[in-house]
Amino acid sequence: MLDLLTIGSALRDIVFHTDQTKIIETPKDLLRQRLIAVEYGAKIHSEKVALSFGGGGLNAAVNFSRLGFKTGILCALGDDALASELLRHMRTHRVDPRFVQRVRHQPSVFSFVLVDAPSHEHAAFVRYGSLTHLRWKFTNPPARWIYLTSLVGSQTREVIAGIDAWAKKGKVQWAWNPGGQQLREGRRGLRAVLKHVTVLNINEDEALELILSDSESARQYKSLSRRTPAWKFLAQTLQIWGPKMVLLTRGAKGAVVAEEKKMTTIGTQSVKRVDTTGAGDCYGSSFIAGLIHFSGDVPRALALADAQTSFLLQHIGAHEGLKTFQQLKNKL
Repeated sequence: MLDLLTIGSALRDIVFHTDQTKIIETPKDLLRQRLIAVEYGAKIHSEKVALSFGGGGLNAAVNFSRLGFKTGILCALGDDALASELLRHMRTHRVDPRFVQRVRHQPSVFSFVLVDAPSHEHAAFVRYGSLTHLRWKFTNPPARWIYLTSLVGSQTREVIAGIDAWAKKGKVQWAWNPGGQQLREGRRGLRAVLKHVTVLNINEDEALELILSDSESARQYKSLSRRTPAWKFLAQTLQIWGPKMVLLTRGAKGAVVAEEKKMTTIGTQSVKRVDTTGAGDCYGSSFIAGLIHFSGDVPRALALADAQTSFLLQHIGAHEGLKTFQQLKNKL
């Protein structure tokens, strides 16, 4: 049996860095508070363009493997040359590809990542292709932990229902980093499954989107006093909704973990950030790795996540700079 099975996308990124973008603050739009803008009709120049592999499922799988776990991935690839490249990359990083599905007459997933050079923040443009044809074909769990990332398409509910059935019976531990399609279902659509999630991994913007989907929670959020940090309310409220634990990431401000009667926070190391692509996947998967390695010790798991992500941020690409568990343990 595998230690972990990740589920999500595996893709090829073109990472395009430019200083001709502008970050626009839009605080009145709660769901889009910061925008990356370019001049209409302009030719945008770059001195730094990189090809890399990525996708939530693959990023987490490569990191779990690097941190010492027997890891497999469930994803859907097309019948193109890119699929062959992705499979080679998985094998190179010791990610078990036995559950990879090939979809005829569909292209593999591909993305263009636009990076604002001054801030190193990014936006991704994604062609989902084969991912929308992923199918759930399991009867018994192939791993002790399931790490579910963003999915798109009509198959998503089938996948979530399959994992939920295992988690409900205690057959697996379930870590979930929901994507846009899942977030749009809101509290009403996710209520039944959240209570079987071991760790809900979500960033601050995603957490706010979920909170605003519930009228009472939205009312409470909008009436918060200045003495109550918004991030604290978001993390505590989502944990009350059902997950055993909520990992709320806050970018350069660190992260917080909310449990039933406890909250743990951590800042971030001061490093020169080169590229934030894949940082969220790295942090979330490293935290789960830390929980396993340190037998549920949340502060140590957070420290491991911060350390691994700090190394990643200093390189271009979602798989560069990752350390082994022993290398990180020696630095904690």
